[in-house]
Amino acid sequence: MDYREPVPSVEELKEMYNSNPESFFNFVNEKLYERNEALFAKACLEEQLRLEKSRWYGKKTEKTDTLAFAKPSLFPEYDNTDVFNEAEEIQAEPEEVVVKKTKRKNLNNRTKQLEIITKEYDLTDEEKICPNCGHEMTKIGKQEKIVFTYIPAKINKEVIITYTYKCDNCSTDDKTIIKEAKYPTCFPKTMASHGLVSHIISSKFERYLPLYRLEKTFNQYGLDISRKTMSNWFLTACDILKPIRDLMYNDLLKENIIHADETTLRVISEKAGKCYMWGLGSSKWSDKNIRLFFYKDSRAHENAFELLKGFKGYLQTDMYQAYPKVPDTIDVACFAHAKRKYTEIVKALGKQGIYSDTCQKAIKFINQLYSIEHKLEGKTPEEIYNLRQKLAKPIFEEYIKWCTKTIKEYLPKTAVAKAIQYSINNAEYLKNYLLDGHLAIDNNLALSSKKYYPQLL
Repeated sequence: MDYREPVPSVEELKEMYNSNPESFFNFVNEKLYERNEALFAKACLEEQLRLEKSRWYGKKTEKTDTLAFAKPSLFPEYDNTDVFNEAEEIQAEPEEVVVKKTKRKNLNNRTKQLEIITKEYDLTDEEKICPNCGHEMTKIGKQEKIVFTYIPAKINKEVIITYTYKCDNCSTDDKTIIKEAKYPTCFPKTMASHGLVSHIISSKFERYLPLYRLEKTFNQYGLDISRKTMSNWFLTACDILKPIRDLMYNDLLKENIIHADETTLRVISEKAGKCYMWGLGSSKWSDKNIRLFFYKDSRAHENAFELLKGFKGYLQTDMYQAYPKVPDTIDVACFAHAKRKYTEIVKALGKQGIYSDTCQKAIKFINQLYSIEHKLEGKTPEEIYNLRQKLAKPIFEEYIKWCTKTIKEYLPKTAVAKAIQYSINNAEYLKNYLLDGHLAIDNNLALSSKKYYPQLL
């Protein structure tokens, strides 16, 4: 409907009605329909905009008051707390005595592995003389205090000397018996030690430090290493570790359960568009505890087929449409994703929003399922399976019935309808975690590359 079109006056509408009532009602219905369609489209766009703003700028948490033990997000990220006033904000937070005792106990447990250095401070011989009578004072006790010190990192220059030997008894003009000591290293033609390369890799992938920052840091320590040189060491380390990676990959494909996920990755490349890091991992019941990441330049279905070729078993994912097409697998969906659809709406539109009651009802269903999982900790897979059949299955079936009934109350393009439709479309796969006690209710074990890999700028 073009809102710039002039609106008929009351007199014109009366004349239209008097002359041809049927035409009048057709005109009104048509204009009302067009206006409602435009207003609905505008509302959907505004709703989508608020959801996107919440995803980008809102806190990345899914905790609810009804679930204190909520599991972490599949894509855990840092929230938007101001780093400059972080200390003041933490200091202003109320802290109970019970919390202090718990923190102190945990702190002592975590510091058991630290090296202990004891320093004693005593009075000098002169200070041990009583200032009143001049006699030597007697020691009556001592006080102990624990402090944590930090020793700044430093770079040493090691001189590697290898000796060469010759056998004088066997050596002749034509033949010489020589033996040379070997320096055990994977980088024979470089100045890098194993420890230095390991530090560069861990700094980049665990502490999110790009190579240009490491270059500046090493320069402050008095060592000039270009990022190009560090990149070459990187590639050499990859070649060295590839056989180990291949063994882990082969073992992973023999597992009965694999958690899979993929996320975007920014890289320096001539090719425009998104690249992806695909993550595969074993279940928590596996004695292998394998986590592998594979770089691909796209999210094409062929990449999923290639990475999972030869695997037969349960495949737990976020239900990206490529995974159900992988042959010889039973797909298991993720309840964390189903719940996130609702929590995003509540965060974006507020607890008093028009969809709040419906979203809270859905979240309550899912929280009940998670509450059961919390009670199953420490149980055997057989016990987990039996208890899920008894406790979780009825709640799941009730939730799907509620979704099927409730979605009829909302127009398809609304956010809440899309959230409910996600559970309806994936009901078969969401239910599959009930098939085996080794399966998890969500895909949080698939270590996201967004957490473990920095964006390569």
